Amino acid sequence: MKDTDQQNKMSLLVDEGAPRVESAVIIDDHPMAAMALEALLKKHGIQVTNKCGDGDEGLATLLQVKPDVAIIDIDVPGINGLEVIKSARRAGIKSILVVFSTKNDVFYGKKCVAAGANGFVSKKKGMDNIINAIRAARNGYSYFPFELNYFLGNVTTEESLIDALSEQEVNVLQYLLRG
Repeated sequence: MKDTDQQNKMSLLVDEGAPRVESAVIIDDHPMAAMALEALLKKHGIQVTNKCGDGDEGLATLLQVKPDVAIIDIDVPGINGLEVIKSARRAGIKSILVVFSTKNDVFYGKKCVAAGANGFVSKKKGMDNIINAIRAARNGYSYFPFELNYFLGNVTTEESLIDALSEQEVNVLQYLLRG
């Protein structure tokens, strides 16, 4: 029975017909988050080859290692996670790129789609969704937040104003907020 349980855990990400997910890179400047992600991925048979604490190092690692999957925080030192994703895609990186962040999931979910990410998982909603996002991406789907009220048009005025900001305006706003 014990062997069957272990095989079931290991086969969660090995569906027939879909590409295997064996290696991962984590780009997150929070050591505890990176350690927790590494433990989660290892539990599901994915070897973390590199952990990077900033966007510049993360992008260089993605370009060199070309892992099966990368888990990327948006708010990292150096170039931010969105720029890492855009640059990786422009360079032809085919890895599954999943954003794992505390940022507003609806707003940044859209930004992540535009950048070329395969999924967005909020740190507020739990790490187990990382595995669901990887599984969806390896089967040809994306994994982004879905709020029925948002798509039906019940958006507050503040949300619609923020949503209308360009990427440059968002960057300026972030700099102003940081002081």
